[in-house]
Amino acid sequence: MHALRRFLVWWVVLLALWMELVSSTDWSYLFVGLGTSAVAAGSALLAHHSMQQRYSMDWRWARWFVPAAASILGDTLRLTRLLFAPAAERA
Repeated sequence: MHALRRFLVWWVVLLALWMELVSSTDWSYLFVGLGTSAVAAGSALLAHHSMQQRYSMDWRWARWFVPAAASILGDTLRLTRLLFAPAAERA
């Protein structure tokens, strides 16, 4: 019963992400999303079973986020300035 509940949670979350990705309410996209999210949910359970451990995240990897966020902000500002600059200045 526990595996079925985890499968359904994965399935619903992945289907929601798929529907958000395609941004369409067409039935064909829903059917494709139902199938692919079921396969992905089954794969997640299979991976969990084969690893014999719970999903966990090592929070030490997040140390790169602060410098990366600053770099992203700086690059975005430079790109915005470049995009709105006159054509003569861009060359």
